[in-house]
Amino acid sequence: MLAARLKKILESKTLVSPEADGSVTLREQDVMDVSVLQIPERAATVNLQHIGDFSGVKNGRWKQRCDYMFALDQVDGSEVVFVELKKSLDTGKEKAMEQLRRSPPVLMYLKSLCQLEEQCTDEGVELRLRYFVISERYGERLDKQRVRPNRRPETEQFKSIQVGIVVGGPLTFASLFSG
Repeated sequence: MLAARLKKILESKTLVSPEADGSVTLREQDVMDVSVLQIPERAATVNLQHIGDFSGVKNGRWKQRCDYMFALDQVDGSEVVFVELKKSLDTGKEKAMEQLRRSPPVLMYLKSLCQLEEQCTDEGVELRLRYFVISERYGERLDKQRVRPNRRPETEQFKSIQVGIVVGGPLTFASLFSG
């Protein structure tokens, strides 16, 4: 399955290992940190910021991708959640969604490497994709947050993908994969 194979082929600096309590901290330098709790062993957390660019591809939108990716092995296939971190939603939400939309080619490359390593094709194995923007707050100017945080992600359609939007943290791993 994908998560187990990713753990075999990726360098340790690219994989985010869970802490003793089963949590990982997603971090974007000088932007924000968020904890994801209760990471199962059959999951892999990949820091896509540590995956190099495709050198022959022009700079700009063709090299955009999100910050992190979770892969979870299921009985009937694998699920992948792409995560983009943003300090506030009012600045750059659309850019974050575009980065998410442009992330699957990196997954397809990694998946192909895994298939070559294992000498398999994964025909008939389902691969489900999800997309999330996680933000510290709604806006830059006033730090007005809900008194009780909404733990159910809001969803928005962006071009060809459905994006979950989460404000605040920490959040559970299951909340990224449910719904």
